[in-house]
Amino acid sequence: MIKLIEANAGAGKTTTLINVYIKLLEKYHPDNIAFITFTEAAAAEIKTRIRQKLKAIPQFQKYLLLLPSAPIGTIHSFCLELLRKYGHKLGFISLDTEIINELKKEKLLDKAVTETLLQFQSKNSQKLHQLLSKIDFDGVSALKDLMKNLKHAISERTRFIGYKSSIEEIVKNVENMFKELPLSAIPNTDVEFDLSKAETKENFQKELEVSKILYELTFKAINNYKKLLKEENAVDYDEILERTLELLHLDNPKSEILNQIKVLIIDEFQDTDPVQWKIVKELHRENPNLLIYLVGDPKQSIYRFRSADIFVWNEAKSISTEVTEKTENYRSAENLLSFFNLFFDHLFNKKYHGFKAEVLFKPFTKTEKTEPKGSVEIIVFRERKERELFAETAISKALPFAEKGTVGVVARTWKSLKIFEKKLKENGIDFTYLSSSPFKAEGLKELLHLLKWLSNPEDKKSLFFFLSSRFIGLSHEQSLKAIIKKEIPELLQETLKTIENALSMKNKELHSALIVHLINKLKILDALHLTDPDSYIAILELISETFFFESSEPVAFEELTEYIESLINSNSSGSTGKNVPEKGFILTTIHSAKGLEFDSVILVPWRPNNRFGRFIFSNVGATVKLFSQERDNPNTSPYHFMLKTVNRFLNELEEKNLLYVGITRAKKQLILGAFPEGKQNNAFKIGGFVFERKDFTKYIQRPKVQVIKPIDEDREEPIIFDPDNLKMKKFERVTPSSLEEVEIKQEKPSDRKNRIAPEIYGTIVHALCQAFVKGASLEKAIKFALSSLTFPPKELEERLKEIYKLLEENYPFLKKGKSEIPFIFREGNTIVKGQIDLILPINRNEAEVWDFKTGNYSKEKVQIYKKQIELYAKAVKLMGYEVKRGIIFFIDQNRTIEIPIS
Repeated sequence: MIKLIEANAGAGKTTTLINVYIKLLEKYHPDNIAFITFTEAAAAEIKTRIRQKLKAIPQFQKYLLLLPSAPIGTIHSFCLELLRKYGHKLGFISLDTEIINELKKEKLLDKAVTETLLQFQSKNSQKLHQLLSKIDFDGVSALKDLMKNLKHAISERTRFIGYKSSIEEIVKNVENMFKELPLSAIPNTDVEFDLSKAETKENFQKELEVSKILYELTFKAINNYKKLLKEENAVDYDEILERTLELLHLDNPKSEILNQIKVLIIDEFQDTDPVQWKIVKELHRENPNLLIYLVGDPKQSIYRFRSADIFVWNEAKSISTEVTEKTENYRSAENLLSFFNLFFDHLFNKKYHGFKAEVLFKPFTKTEKTEPKGSVEIIVFRERKERELFAETAISKALPFAEKGTVGVVARTWKSLKIFEKKLKENGIDFTYLSSSPFKAEGLKELLHLLKWLSNPEDKKSLFFFLSSRFIGLSHEQSLKAIIKKEIPELLQETLKTIENALSMKNKELHSALIVHLINKLKILDALHLTDPDSYIAILELISETFFFESSEPVAFEELTEYIESLINSNSSGSTGKNVPEKGFILTTIHSAKGLEFDSVILVPWRPNNRFGRFIFSNVGATVKLFSQERDNPNTSPYHFMLKTVNRFLNELEEKNLLYVGITRAKKQLILGAFPEGKQNNAFKIGGFVFERKDFTKYIQRPKVQVIKPIDEDREEPIIFDPDNLKMKKFERVTPSSLEEVEIKQEKPSDRKNRIAPEIYGTIVHALCQAFVKGASLEKAIKFALSSLTFPPKELEERLKEIYKLLEENYPFLKKGKSEIPFIFREGNTIVKGQIDLILPINRNEAEVWDFKTGNYSKEKVQIYKKQIELYAKAVKLMGYEVKRGIIFFIDQNRTIEIPIS
């Protein structure tokens, strides 16, 4: 008996499942109820909530001790337990079989693919040449591309490969789906696509021959890989599923399993792949009385890249004994539900064509717990010109929710969150990266060892760890010999030379450029692209983060390395689990936000990426484009054209689901970003979908500058205006290092600064002055000023002592002032932002503005700094003070220049 529960977002699905589980305990023992979750984190949450329920029910408290070992977990943990319990005696698994790690898996993938190609070449060299010539005219590139995709096919083999009887069946399936597509899904071409044409038929047969070679190679590679796994006495996650399916085909273990499993509950069923579904069907086929609960929401199917298959949901629904639909929403406020029903009706129902992978939207219904009110705004902005303005507007509108609860800034990719990270930092607002943090991946930790050694060449420990990492691949013994005895394998001499040369480039260019140079030279990204995509993305994010960090403030390489290390180790930069903070801004992707909720959601808009190369692999099929010179004629490569079109449409359906998941995370406020569309801007677009403005008039807003105040109460609040439709202009501080633009000779750093760059020296001295004004002791002030340097020169520390004593003896009155005051004010048609070194009150109504400068005095500098002082004075006047004069304080020469303010 199969009971399928289709539950809208926010319908209390988890609560429903827990109630079902508790009810089942009246009839079944916990060992007889298998509860399958999508992640181990979800399983832990389910167990916790069941435990809380059991404590309140006297007759079920006896099960509390059994709950930790109850079969509640992922499909892989469920199958692994079956293999260990029932497959051990039959040789499916041994007690010491290990789940292979990514590093070892990559080695086996390399070996399997290489052996397959060598074997195939020795017997079918002409076939291999035929395939490679279609992939790319460059034979080397073609071979690399083929190897990459064979590895991908092995890693994703449960998607479809090996579970179709023949290449003809796969091709026929693609052809049938193509014929069922709506006309709007087929791209406009100058040539009408016609499968019945003689030329098209001939090309189709040619493609079929090439595809047969591709599939033959793929099957051989998969089999070789599986043999290697067996030799290593190891399994990967796909192998666990495959072996379980084989086990269930044997009568004796299957009957034992069915004697144990009386109930099967599967949460997030829309994310099930074909092999997982085959396992469920096999259990059901042998015992139709097995009670199966399938629970999910097809509109939340967003894991196609992880093998999730919406066709599985449709098949399960068609054979279910009972189908229940839950449309009530316990999460979102009343106004949000009204918007959801309007928006998703347009997105799903009015764009519905009846294709078998499409789903309809059933309107949300209110409950007794639905809160009144709630707010929704669609902010339409120009993608390139107004990105920053959109971020500032959205942050301002969501700020009240961040002070009392959570604001989820939700985007399609981590890269799209960068603009929000930048704006939050600029305004001193705390934020958190949630879940799959881009700074938690293993590859970033390995790269950090290299950066730490570059920061300190005496750090042999970091060098050892880097040489032993997968980027270099030396054994521990080889690494020790390389460091201590300088015994370097010949193949690695060039690599180590590259690393040592990087030392000479340090602090001579942008650090992000140095990191890019290193990862390109060492081919780090190439190594990670297929084997560890999380690390691949993490390093790309690191480059972007490094650039933003050093653009906002010049730093030494050592300081940057410490900053990167803090990103990796600090919980504030990301969380490996889904432990949502109680307050503040949370930056996350749609995939990571699934299953969560926020008081306010800012959904960052995106444009879909539907690029396909000449080589396609997906859960629908695989192919190589036959003819590349006639791009716009689909008849020249019909199978490629059909598969590409089907994939594009399936991607479009998933884009709908991504929008659905992102929007429905909101409880009280939704801010939806969108791009203008149409010649008259009479529509807006997000995720590739166009909506008419007239249907959403009451929700649409333009971005505008808002009041942004830091959440941190200890910071000084800036002066803010609220002008409409103004451009943003960041007020940049003038530093000695920037004066080359006005052709002023730059003085060389003195010896006692030990060759510290002028901008870094200036930052350190400013930090010392800030600490002095706040009343810090000599020791604390110096420690604060030097905290940005890992190994500060002794001479620099002595220089700071001199400056502190100078301030203490001659300028003790500065402690009455306030330092590092941020401000924003209107000037003409722009907003000017900046930070004042010191405001010194003279009396209740008057104040002086001080600007601390390092380096030597010159008249040219004074003229430039004078403009800066005048802007500071204007900001202070807006704070309610009269400013009679400004002071430029050349600290190194103990010289003050008075600037009269009119």
